[in-house]
Amino acid sequence: MGFFDFLKPVKKVEYIQNKYYRNYPRKPYISPDRDFDDWEKRVSTFPNMIVQPEMIVPYADGLLPGHIRMLYWLANIHLNRVPDYFEYEHGIDFTAELPVLESGGYISNQTVTPKGMQAIEDHIDFIHKYYPEPKQKGGIAPALPSSSLTEIDDIIAYINKISRPVFRKCNIPVQNILLKRFDQRKTCFTYLPKTPSGKPPKYQRVLHYEVPELRKIWQFGDIWLMSDGTVGKTKQIYWKGGEGIFIYFGQSKGEL
Repeated sequence: MGFFDFLKPVKKVEYIQNKYYRNYPRKPYISPDRDFDDWEKRVSTFPNMIVQPEMIVPYADGLLPGHIRMLYWLANIHLNRVPDYFEYEHGIDFTAELPVLESGGYISNQTVTPKGMQAIEDHIDFIHKYYPEPKQKGGIAPALPSSSLTEIDDIIAYINKISRPVFRKCNIPVQNILLKRFDQRKTCFTYLPKTPSGKPPKYQRVLHYEVPELRKIWQFGDIWLMSDGTVGKTKQIYWKGGEGIFIYFGQSKGEL
């Protein structure tokens, strides 16, 4: 290594900031450890991969959009590894911004304070761009009783099995619904009411499930069950960043 080789990452950061963010009032954070060549190849094909200007414009309360997502992540996800979308999508250094949120009273020891929770609520429309609120009719039931788990296990195994060919056909990495990671506060069976004429509903129950974010992917969906316990139709959603994969199954000639 040459004497000045340690300066190369710094020069690369300056090069990227000047090339892509010259007119930005605040330059997005760029890690000197980034694979710059690979990133530029991707940007040449997907120009929207650069940090968008609105991400570095503070709200009226002084917080950046990335700060709001940090608060949500700390309050609801908080895995061991910090996702790289804070740098690549929001242009902030997660570690460096923690003291900013702490000094503002939004977090304490990486725990979101009531002020931080209020900030999330104040900017909930921004959060829903990344974590859309699932649509569900009826009230949310309490945590699932253990007696339901065996039935759910069979249902999920079946849905995973019939979904794999769909993923492969669409050239999408196979995703499995993960029963062991279900958020039981938000997963429930809802019993559907009779029709206006008093007849039993076509689908007796709906299983609404949610799986907290894992490897940047958030899962949720609905599974409608017939009166005999078989699956009548499904809606599966796999959400990553600002994009989602939606898979629907329905009955045709007695088969899903």
